[in-house]
Amino acid sequence: INGRVGELVVKTGESVASGQELVTITQSNTVELRLPIPVDDSTKLRPDLPVTLIDPDTQQLLATGKIRTLPAKSSGKAQKVVVKAQFSNPNNKLQDGQDVQARV
Repeated sequence: INGRVGELVVKTGESVASGQELVTITQSNTVELRLPIPVDDSTKLRPDLPVTLIDPDTQQLLATGKIRTLPAKSSGKAQKVVVKAQFSNPNNKLQDGQDVQARV
């Protein structure tokens, strides 16, 4: 299985049972970003709109992806809507919890 080993569920020396989960593996060839967008700009959003990710320290381009999921409807009190963008990550440049700047 291609991916990154995450949390080790058992401790060294601990007995395990058949079928018990030992580790989590996160496939990282494709990553998803949840991106908060001001409600005032939400009417400009559409699926497949390009999103670029920039390293905040070096200003280097990390990846280009597309908006995949739009919120069904925003509540009248919401100040932001959250869209999901998807990025190809064949070289594992993007990691879970990484700080990035996103441009739609």
